[in-house]
Amino acid sequence: MKRAPGRAGSSSSSPTRSGASRDQSKVKTGREDALADGLDPAEAGPYTGSIPDEVYDELYEQASAQPQPRRYSAHLQGAIARDPRLGMVLAIENFQSTFDGSDAVATKTAIFTEDTTPFKDKAVSAADIDEALAISFDELGYISPQRVAELLEVSVEDALDQARGKIYPSLHDADQWELATVALSGQVRD
Repeated sequence: MKRAPGRAGSSSSSPTRSGASRDQSKVKTGREDALADGLDPAEAGPYTGSIPDEVYDELYEQASAQPQPRRYSAHLQGAIARDPRLGMVLAIENFQSTFDGSDAVATKTAIFTEDTTPFKDKAVSAADIDEALAISFDELGYISPQRVAELLEVSVEDALDQARGKIYPSLHDADQWELATVALSGQVRD
């Protein structure tokens, strides 16, 4: 085994070196360890002899080994890791590498070259008022009595009659309608 520069002592691999044959119980430095081995804690002290070749070689191997790289992404810890939109950010590239990070290749995903948004065909009818309200809100972002009536194939007045208790006129805009869950929530008394 190759020796580190400045290491005193012979390079032989003999199991005993000067002082190595001493009683190994003197290596114990902790009070509990000394008591467990039947030694007087006052007499137990640090080991002052030479390091045995086997121990030295093992420690030298451990110290000279290249550390394994760790994948630590500090920017993905904390608040950003809990962001529900993080998947969309990570989805803009395909990143492939070996476990240790070597041979890393990042390529653009399909979002850069083609339309990846799935389009749905526009609904032509609804089975009931609840479905018509959901379709109207999904398509337009608001409740449209005209769209609800179109889906149910009835007049706007009939659609509003069917929606009674499910939608209410907005207090902020006379031309807008709100779902009951929105209109009846929060501070409703003034």
